[in-house]
Amino acid sequence: FVYFACYYASYSISILYMTHRFNANPAFIGIYEAYEGLLQCISILLVPMIIEQWLGAYIDIYWLYIGYFMRALYFACFGFVDTKMHLFAVTPVILLAATVTPRTRTLISNSVPHEIQSQVMSGFAALQSASTFISPLICYVYSVIVFQCASCIYYLFGLIVLVASLMILYLIINKETRQIVVALSFLNKKQPIVGNGKE
Repeated sequence: FVYFACYYASYSISILYMTHRFNANPAFIGIYEAYEGLLQCISILLVPMIIEQWLGAYIDIYWLYIGYFMRALYFACFGFVDTKMHLFAVTPVILLAATVTPRTRTLISNSVPHEIQSQVMSGFAALQSASTFISPLICYVYSVIVFQCASCIYYLFGLIVLVASLMILYLIINKETRQIVVALSFLNKKQPIVGNGKE
């Protein structure tokens, strides 16, 4: 929920941020939005293919952690940069971040029985939609504080998503949950789980 709230709100305030921080005109904002959109398209369509074909890895919970961490890094860099050129330079960080949304659905779908697929995925969609309701409040607050600290909101977004990534990391390294993570990794690769489950 917090990830999607930060995600949607960040795009709602990005124009105000660039206008105030960089004195950006509509032409620059349009070029940057097209540039970021192209990178996100590459991230969603090509990066998973490259990871699967060249590295032989599936986009599992480990890559989901990387996606969350890179999104936190993107927010921090977005707030830290002080020139337009630096803004363009740090944006490719998003190449490893935009896979989060579709891969989260895949991981959740693969971890529940077929009998409850519709209920679980409907709940996930409802949670994602509910996160959009907080965006107007964030936009209003930002419109007030933008003149005092334009970058603070992006530092906050980065911190929130970083905490979420650390929660995923805990699931990966904790002994009690590691077996579930390993099982999901095997299921996602569509390979049978063999042995006693302690591999």
